[in-house]
Amino acid sequence: RRPGLAAATGAAAVLFSACAFSACAPAAPGADLGWDPVPLPGDAWPSSLAVTGDHLLVGGTTAGGGAPALLEVAADDATTALELRPEQGYAKLADLVWLSPADGAVIALGVARGGAHGNERWTTWDGEIDGPVSDHEQDFWTFGGHEAGPLLGVVRPGGDPVIVGSRGGDDGFHAALWTSRGTTWTRQPATDPQLRSGPDRVLSFRATAASGSTILIAGAEVGLAGAVLQSPTLWLGPLAGPWRTVHLPVPDELSAATGLALASAAVCGTAAGSPCWTAGWVRGRPVVWEVDPVAATAQATVLPGTGGAGTDPTLAIGLAGSVPVVATNADRPELAWRCAGSWRTAPAPATPVVTLASIGTRLYAVTGGEQGRRLWQAVLDTRGC
Repeated sequence: RRPGLAAATGAAAVLFSACAFSACAPAAPGADLGWDPVPLPGDAWPSSLAVTGDHLLVGGTTAGGGAPALLEVAADDATTALELRPEQGYAKLADLVWLSPADGAVIALGVARGGAHGNERWTTWDGEIDGPVSDHEQDFWTFGGHEAGPLLGVVRPGGDPVIVGSRGGDDGFHAALWTSRGTTWTRQPATDPQLRSGPDRVLSFRATAASGSTILIAGAEVGLAGAVLQSPTLWLGPLAGPWRTVHLPVPDELSAATGLALASAAVCGTAAGSPCWTAGWVRGRPVVWEVDPVAATAQATVLPGTGGAGTDPTLAIGLAGSVPVVATNADRPELAWRCAGSWRTAPAPATPVVTLASIGTRLYAVTGGEQGRRLWQAVLDTRGC
C-alpha cells in the first residue's frame, strides 16, 4: 500500500487477499463451457456488447472496417441488423466500440482513425433500438483537438448518460466527463485535483463503470517524487465531485516483483449496495479487485496465469448475474469466475477476449483483434454461486 492512502481516499484501510494457482478452483473435472461461434450477418466484426431484456446488442464494424454495424441477437440466436444512419465522414467508417441501452433506446460511441497522424476520430450515436440509430455532429473540440485523449465509455450515474474519457494537459492526462443536452455533448469543467496529473504524478485512465450516483474510473498513477512507481488506481466520485483516489493494494506475493501495475477493466452491479469489480495486470500477473464504492475499499485476488509483459496488457470483465467473470488474456486463454468464495476457471474460446456479456446462463465473448473478431457463446450457470 502506498504511503498516504488514507489521506488520499478519506476511507478505511484497504484489505487484500491472494489466490495462488492452488486456491483457484477449476470447474468440474473435464468441464468445458462448450463455446460455439455465433454467426453474424455480413461478416460483421463485433467490438462491443450490451444487454437489453433477453436480447444481445452487438456493435462493431463490417469486415475490414468498411462501415459501422449494429446487430441484435435474440434468445434463439436469430440475428437482425439494426438500421444505422451515419451522416459524417468518420461516422461512415466508425467501429461502434461502446453501447449503452436504456428505455428502448441506445447510445453508442464510434471511432475511426484519420487525418495526417491517424488520430482517433470519435462519433456519438443515439436512437431507438428498433432504429434508426444516427450519429450527431459535435464541435471538433468536443472530443478532438490537440488535447484529445481516448473515450472510455458511457455510464449512467443516477440515470443520465455521461461519457467518461480523458484530455491532455501540460503535466499529463486528466479525466474528462461529458454530459448531453439533446444530441449535443458538453465537457464539464475539470476542476477536481484528484483527476489531474501534476508535476509529481502522471495519471492514466483505462476503464469506467458506475454504481448508483458514483462513477468509477480505473487506471494507474505513476508517482514521480523519489523512485518512479506505478500503482493500479481507482477514482470514485459523483459527476459534480468531490472525487476520491484509491491506490489499489498489491498482494504480498507480488510486492517484490517488477513490471507494469495497472487496472484496465471495470464493472459494477446494478442492485443497491452491490460491489464493483476491477481487474488489471500487476507485475506479470492478472489481478482482480472487489471494490466497495461507498467505503472506497478493495480486496485483491491474484488469478492464474502469467504474461502481461507488453506495454498494453488487457483483460475483460463482466457480470453473470451478480457473479464477476474475468478473461485474463494470460498465457493460457482462460476465464475465471467467483463461486462460493473461491475463483473457478475454465478455457476461454480464444485470446484475446475483448468484452463479455451474459443473459441468464448464456455467456457471450468477443475475441480477436485488427485481423478479425468473432462472437462466441457458452453456458455458464452461476445460480449456485
